[in-house]
Amino acid sequence: MVTKLSIITNDMKKILKNILIFCFIGLIFGSCTKLILNSWDSCIDRIKKRLFISKYKNAEFSDFKEDTHVFIRGYSRQNPILMISSPSLVYDTTEVGIYFVIMDIKSERIIKTGWTLTDSIVNADTLVLQKMARVFMKYDIPRLDKKENVYIYLKDAETLALVKCNNPNEIKERYPEIKWRKIIDKWYEPN
Repeated sequence: MVTKLSIITNDMKKILKNILIFCFIGLIFGSCTKLILNSWDSCIDRIKKRLFISKYKNAEFSDFKEDTHVFIRGYSRQNPILMISSPSLVYDTTEVGIYFVIMDIKSERIIKTGWTLTDSIVNADTLVLQKMARVFMKYDIPRLDKKENVYIYLKDAETLALVKCNNPNEIKERYPEIKWRKIIDKWYEPN
């Protein structure tokens, strides 16, 4: 004889079993999806690196003065805000901030320029700073740093992707915790 209590128990067992199976399938699917997306991102990153190197393999980046940092701070599709720090172009370093340039992408025209972190007039070679902004936009990257070597950021402004190495000692001093892998000629990537 089957009691009501045993029927409820059997139904509950079936429900619990289905819930566990559903959770297990969801866990496997989620893990597989994450692995696939990570692999896809990694593949895209490698392709971006190869394309950048193939296009700019012989570039000297001579338009950028030593100790220059250029990055996109704010980004609208049409008018990115570029931030440029290049102390060698500032004649009086007592009042200095970071130079910003707002550009129109389509016309490559500079809409607005100025200095952050200061209200003072800064004596600097702003024509060279503006030229660096125009050249930077042609590379279509979020950040570029130049010391003796050129540091290229392709994914975002915080993830170093490539280094065009003119001085191997500098990358070892700047990033001692990173192992470097040579790609081709003077081009290296973090390993």
